[in-house]
Amino acid sequence: MMPHSESRTYPSPLRRYLASLSVDAISQSKTSSEMKLRSFRRRKKRITSGRGKADQLDLFQTLTHSNPLRKRDQMANFQDILNRPSEEIKPMPTLPMGSYHTIVVGLPEQGQSSKKKTDFLKFKHKIIAPLDDVDLDAITEFEADGETIAGQEVDNTFYITDKSANMLKEFILNCGVDLTGKSMAEGIDEVPNAEVIIHIKHEASDDGKRVFSKVGSTARVS
Repeated sequence: MMPHSESRTYPSPLRRYLASLSVDAISQSKTSSEMKLRSFRRRKKRITSGRGKADQLDLFQTLTHSNPLRKRDQMANFQDILNRPSEEIKPMPTLPMGSYHTIVVGLPEQGQSSKKKTDFLKFKHKIIAPLDDVDLDAITEFEADGETIAGQEVDNTFYITDKSANMLKEFILNCGVDLTGKSMAEGIDEVPNAEVIIHIKHEASDDGKRVFSKVGSTARVS
């Protein structure tokens, strides 16, 4: 039986496994960065040769894969959570409803829904500040245990279908991107670091036991 003093550590095989994942993440980051640079150079040569539109999607697909550096950060966070005393694990407070001034962090991640396998793009917003329509008492309650609203990150997912394509277009325009003469992929390339207003709404979980915050709509920063 493991001594009581070692109860907050993990067996050596798990420690070695976690360490190996960290090393792999660094290696993948270097390899991915080199591949992206080579892809960008190839695309630049093709466009200057007059082969434009067919290559736009190639670049878009290359740049919107999951960021290996973000994966490495997630791996470090994963280790921190596993080593944390269970008494410290509490439900995250729900972001209050209302409008928030945000900045878009990087390019979106690509994925597919688990049930219908519908393609989607998931953007990440970092909150700069809540706006006047966010309830002050709700802000105080959210920040009671040391959390701060400024700096919180919120996912914003768009499913890529004919019916929902206009919603993605409106989002890009609200980010201040001029889409005149551009494809959607070219517009998305200009979204990182854009300032945009998001409107947060609340949505109950399927079992009705929890309430989640979700981006309901977006608007331009005036």
